[in-house]
Amino acid sequence: GRLSVTNLIQVYIESGIKKTFATAIDWPGLSRCGKNEESALQTLYKYCDRYKVIIKNAGISFSVPPSNPFHIIDHIPGSASTDFGVPEAKFEEDNKPLNAEELSALTNVLNACWEYYDRIRHDAIGKQLSVGPRGGGRQTEQIHKHDIEANIAYLGKLGGAFDYDTSQPLELILNSLRENMLSTLAASTRGEISLQGPRGGSRWLPRYFIRRVAWHTLDHAWEIEDRLPYQ
Repeated sequence: GRLSVTNLIQVYIESGIKKTFATAIDWPGLSRCGKNEESALQTLYKYCDRYKVIIKNAGISFSVPPSNPFHIIDHIPGSASTDFGVPEAKFEEDNKPLNAEELSALTNVLNACWEYYDRIRHDAIGKQLSVGPRGGGRQTEQIHKHDIEANIAYLGKLGGAFDYDTSQPLELILNSLRENMLSTLAASTRGEISLQGPRGGSRWLPRYFIRRVAWHTLDHAWEIEDRLPYQ
């Protein structure tokens, strides 16, 4: 796989009208936005050190060149989702099949993102997150419920399904959901899930699924972390 690459970070630029995303294609979860390409790349660079700490827990080394660390692969037109703050574009690499070794490496990264999110979320229990000037911003419990709902929707895009008892603790729901996501991901990688949904729409491919889930997980982990009150 390409997860051992230590030279330039391969990046796609996804540009909407209001926002632009810089997404590292080989590193799930490493995707940041700005008002334009330059600011998106600057923000991506700032987050590289935070990302490095997270995936180190997965036993993966991540080296960031000290200057001009990015190689722009391509520029992709964005959409309303891009401007809303979601990196939605599909890339050429997404069409490549995943072998068992790559799936294992990418799953390790995804698990590291989940572990980091869980740690930050537990740190935030009982603490009031800072809010915007107009009092906006969800609190941790609301963010967590949103994350679960988003992951269920993502699982559906991959071709899976998840039903749960709303009376169960969120922790149990989350653990079951993640197990379902990983088993559906493995099945999709083996070609056991049709690429067309029952209504004719295209399902998400494994590489895109991993990247989207990892991005959403870290986006909210970093949000909670940055809004935690000073100790």
